[in-house]
Amino acid sequence: MKWKSIAGVLLVAGIAVLSGCGGGTNSSGPTSTTAVVSLSVTATQPLMPQIEGIHIEFNLPAGVSVATDPADPNQISSTALVAGSALDAIPAANKMVVGSYTSNTRLVSISVSGPSGFNAGEYARLTCVVAPGVTLSQSTIAALTYANFSASYDNNGTTVYLTSSLTPSFALK
Repeated sequence: MKWKSIAGVLLVAGIAVLSGCGGGTNSSGPTSTTAVVSLSVTATQPLMPQIEGIHIEFNLPAGVSVATDPADPNQISSTALVAGSALDAIPAANKMVVGSYTSNTRLVSISVSGPSGFNAGEYARLTCVVAPGVTLSQSTIAALTYANFSASYDNNGTTVYLTSSLTPSFALK
């Protein structure tokens, strides 16, 4: 008898909770979702020096955008663009991750630097805004191509490019 009472109370409570979900109208319409894109580089040959800087430019798919700084609509918000795990060992004061976004072309430009050097791996994470009705898949993100890519280190005041030794890639997290 005791179990039937408990089951009955749980059933009534569950129905009460669920009755508050859905069924109403959403006056603001469908909402956007977010997706995190991981930007990485893989070494195609052994790297003697560590990477000190990376710059990449690419276009996001239609229906995908990036939050920008309200004070500068071309600057990617500091909450939408963060350093990746390859830069974890570098103190925050010694690393820089900045980006710009052009909404009409969906062009993203990201620059990362860590003067003490970092290895190949994930160098940045970009939180994107996905419009209602748009489906963003791993294959869509992996198929992104870059318009411009360079990686380098400083050798006594001379910039040495590692671009030919690294392959950039994108992944949906």
